[in-house]
Amino acid sequence: VLIPFVIWFLWSLAAHAGDNYDGMVAWLKSPFNKIMFGGFVAVGAFHMRIGVGEVIDDYLHGGLRSGLSLLNLFAAISVVAVTWFSLATI
Repeated sequence: VLIPFVIWFLWSLAAHAGDNYDGMVAWLKSPFNKIMFGGFVAVGAFHMRIGVGEVIDDYLHGGLRSGLSLLNLFAAISVVAVTWFSLATI
């Protein structure tokens, strides 16, 4: 699922290389680009949570494991929530 988002994101960065801040904000105001960027961040955060969770499970034991697993989940949810809130306010 992440591959189409990455291709879209890289194509968009290449297409808008050299744009100023106002040009990038105008690009991000497009409903299609908002949805794609929000999906890119959500899928990327989910992927990050799985990867970091594997590292936590493989290398940590005891009470620290459950605390860091919870922190990992909170970090992924926070990244998505802040991104979606920011996109909604543009």
